[in-house]
Amino acid sequence: MRSQDLGKFSFQLKNVQDTKSIFFEAGGFTSKEYQIPILLKPSLVGYNMEVTYPSYLGIPNETYKNIGELNVPQGTKIKWNFNTKNVDSIATLPQLKIVNESVNKLSFSKRFLKSETILVNTQNTDVKKGDSVRYQINVIPDDYPNISASKKADSLSNKIFYFLGDISDDHGFSRLTFNYRFKKSNNPEKKGKTGSSSIRIINSINNQNFYHYWNLSTLNVEAEDEIEYYFTVWDNDAVNGAKSAKTNVSTYRAPSLKEIKEETEKSNEEIKNAFAGAQSEATKLEKEINSIEKMLTEKKNLDWNDKKKIQDLLDQQKELEEKIKNSIDKNLEKNLKEDEFKPVDEYFIEKQKELEKLMDEVLDEETKELMEKIQKLLEENKKDELQEAMEEFSFSQKELSKEMDRMLELFKELELEKKLNETIDKLNDLAKKEKDLADKTDQKKGSKEELKAEQEKLKEEFEEVKKDIEDIKQKNDDLESPMDLKDKKEQEDKVSEKMQEGSDQIQKGKNNKASESMEDAAEEMQEMANEMRSEMEESMEEQKTEDLNNLRQILENLVQLSFDQETVIEGFKENKNYSAKYIELRQDQRKIKDETKMVEDSLFALSKRNPEIQHFVNEEIANVNENLDKSLEYLGERFTNNALVHQQNAMTGYNNLALMLSESLKQMQQQMMAMKQNKGKPKSECKKPGSAGGKKPTKPNMNAIKKMQQELAKQLESMKDGKAKGKNPSSKEFAQMAAQQAAIRKKMQDLERELKKEGSGGSLGDLKKTQDMMDDLEKDMYYKRLNSETFKKLNQIEIKLSEHEKSEREQEQDNKRSSNEGQDIERPIPPSIQKYLEEKQKESELLKTVSPELQPYYQRKVKEYFGN
Repeated sequence: MRSQDLGKFSFQLKNVQDTKSIFFEAGGFTSKEYQIPILLKPSLVGYNMEVTYPSYLGIPNETYKNIGELNVPQGTKIKWNFNTKNVDSIATLPQLKIVNESVNKLSFSKRFLKSETILVNTQNTDVKKGDSVRYQINVIPDDYPNISASKKADSLSNKIFYFLGDISDDHGFSRLTFNYRFKKSNNPEKKGKTGSSSIRIINSINNQNFYHYWNLSTLNVEAEDEIEYYFTVWDNDAVNGAKSAKTNVSTYRAPSLKEIKEETEKSNEEIKNAFAGAQSEATKLEKEINSIEKMLTEKKNLDWNDKKKIQDLLDQQKELEEKIKNSIDKNLEKNLKEDEFKPVDEYFIEKQKELEKLMDEVLDEETKELMEKIQKLLEENKKDELQEAMEEFSFSQKELSKEMDRMLELFKELELEKKLNETIDKLNDLAKKEKDLADKTDQKKGSKEELKAEQEKLKEEFEEVKKDIEDIKQKNDDLESPMDLKDKKEQEDKVSEKMQEGSDQIQKGKNNKASESMEDAAEEMQEMANEMRSEMEESMEEQKTEDLNNLRQILENLVQLSFDQETVIEGFKENKNYSAKYIELRQDQRKIKDETKMVEDSLFALSKRNPEIQHFVNEEIANVNENLDKSLEYLGERFTNNALVHQQNAMTGYNNLALMLSESLKQMQQQMMAMKQNKGKPKSECKKPGSAGGKKPTKPNMNAIKKMQQELAKQLESMKDGKAKGKNPSSKEFAQMAAQQAAIRKKMQDLERELKKEGSGGSLGDLKKTQDMMDDLEKDMYYKRLNSETFKKLNQIEIKLSEHEKSEREQEQDNKRSSNEGQDIERPIPPSIQKYLEEKQKESELLKTVSPELQPYYQRKVKEYFGN
């Protein structure tokens, strides 16, 4: 012990772990024993944390040992398990329920919705503050989802849109919907109407793209309707409830009838200019081809410059074909868009289809094959064969020029008829509005200002009608065979005068007189409309009657020319050597040639007014004249046998033409009957797609089309069997088969058109290719070809129809399944849209490369950039 002072000593016990007994000794004396008690310190021997994540996250539960800070998703439950020594209890801040699991084992748990600090202190009866520990629990809240979408309009429809979007969330999704609301509509039943459709997504994928197809035809959208639309996505937050995010609200506005009219007129002018330009270019190319033909005749071998001229010619032809194709596509696009927001007479729909078919036939496969043949011969330097091919090319180019001229005239005729029909409808509608306003004015239903404003609006509408009538006059004058339409200036002035009187009388407060003037204006407008319709119908009927008579005369001339040609052929067979009779026969042949050329000109003029006359009719009569020209050339050189071959070809052509034109005559007669039946009927009784006057034509069914084709195949097989037994099919039978095939092809054409309107063009495969195959078979019937090649074509058509039928069946099953699931139908993405979607997809993929370290603000900015 250490002396501290006189008689005082001290001693320090170090590191006392247990209770000690001590005593003191000094000078031979021993003290009593003293106990030094030890107070046991409450201590934590060890602990772990059992982490239970919210089940919706799908994260496996985990256990951590001896850590003081943890980041967890919101809603996570943590259980602390402590191994203790000398601990009677644990105190926590905030206060939690402590569970004594067993001796020296205590626990507590808590579900975390926000970040918190947990303080733990151990204690016993002797020591109130033992070991303590601090836990920092950082709660990561469930973020809001993100969504972006871009839109692409369909090239052929104002009612079809394609969307590609991107959604992202930290933990996944519960649903995605497309929503719309009619913001504005002239139909009170639709205004404010809402709708929603679910879009398929994979809920567990945190970043994904989606595709959506929207066809407004299913919503019966009308002109001037406005629809708000947006996408909404919900995350899968089970703690706070699903949170949503939506795209900006966009607005679709259907064009007004005036806007449709202006756009149509603009497109019509562009198409007419394109057709006229193509016809001019084709004529120019024909002259260049003739020049090259002459050069080939004069030269023995081709040099580099000669080959370059021919190559330039081929390149020009390709450019011309591309221009024509673009014009044809633009016409189809115009027709589809024009018909979307207003009812169209069935007559005009059928006429549009006929014109579209003729346009498709302008760029035939034979011309393409000839171009490829010339290219190959040019590379192989085969001059003689190249010369023959260039002759064919010249003939083909001449026909192309004529067909473009024909297309332009038919297009202008259809444009006039539609404009005239629409203007008559507008006049009728305006007359009704004026009559209603007259009644309203007479009954004083409205203030003076309101009534006058309505009258001024109707006056403006009539001024537009007057402009339309003037435009009709100009379009009519531009036709080669104009209608007999009378001048309407006097009636127009009378209507304008009466409407102005009505407006003036309203201003003076003389409602009765104003009403009388309005009544007069309405009656005059109604009379104008009736006269215009009567003039249109009478002109069309007169033209059809004249055309029918002309066609009958052409048929009679062809039959007579066929007899004359047969006589000449027999004469040359008996007089092959040069003689007076030979000269006489050659003169007869030239006379036939001259008369045939007159028939060709008459037929072409007729075809420029009647799309029912097939493209190959003009081609066939041109071929006949070509053969007659060659026969005369050979006769001039005394090559009688060669001349006879071309005379026989011409003879076959006459017979083919008679067969073809008989079918055209039949179609024109049917049209005449329909026109007479509808003459004088109210407009409401005419068939209109979707109108009260008639049911909308049912979309053709591929299974029914296939059955029709199979029935035709059976009939042709029967004809083949009869032929094998010596019974040759008659011209009438071939004509009937051709007509049946044409009807089937038309069904295919109708189906393709309806699918395009629905935005499902291409969903059943290449219907256009199948139509071309049918068209080829149709020609076989006209040319009375019934051989192995014919049945090979039949088989190929049936195979294609089976493929289309399978696609249709699969689509119907998909539609049914989608309907049952309450989902939108997943439709094939049109090729025209595919490229755009792929580009947007690549941009979206770049988002995945954005560093996760970026702050959320910058991540959102990157996504917004790619979403625009």
